[in-house]
Amino acid sequence: ARPQYYKLIDECIAQVVLHKNGADPDFKCRNLKFNFDHLIDNMVNQTKVEICETKATELEKKLDAELTARHELQVELKKLEGDYEQKLLDLSQEKEQLVTSKQEREKENQALQQEVGSLQTKIEKLSKDLEDAKTKVITVTVPVPTPSLPPPPPAPPLPGMPPPPPPPPLPGQTSLPPRPPPLPGH
Repeated sequence: ARPQYYKLIDECIAQVVLHKNGADPDFKCRNLKFNFDHLIDNMVNQTKVEICETKATELEKKLDAELTARHELQVELKKLEGDYEQKLLDLSQEKEQLVTSKQEREKENQALQQEVGSLQTKIEKLSKDLEDAKTKVITVTVPVPTPSLPPPPPAPPLPGMPPPPPPPPLPGQTSLPPRPPPLPGH
């Protein structure tokens, strides 16, 4: 504000010194006319300009800070978008792998179901064959051994030898067969 006062005083002095009619003004009379409205307007405008320049500088600094922050946020956003796209791609690939794995498991399951079905039919057939075999075994009569003819008599003993002992009884026989009669002449 002081420089403005000095300018106002300087303007008044200049108007007194350089009076329009070329004569020195009469300072005795109180009616001196000074025209410094334009100077005051100019000073007001200058003050407004300085205030506006100060505000513009502050706003410029704020704008720079906001632009920097915005740029940083955009970089971070692009990074996050890249990470998101990568995760989406990874999840998509994992999903495809899971779908492929699921299809393989379903094929294996179908193959195993078919194998189980064929094995069940084999089991049913073998069970039926076993039942048939059991009925055949049950219906077949087992021949009961009948006592057979007695074995031929042992050969006559050689002279000077004792006769051989009788053979053991056959299964199903309870006693020893009678001894054959001696041959004539012995």
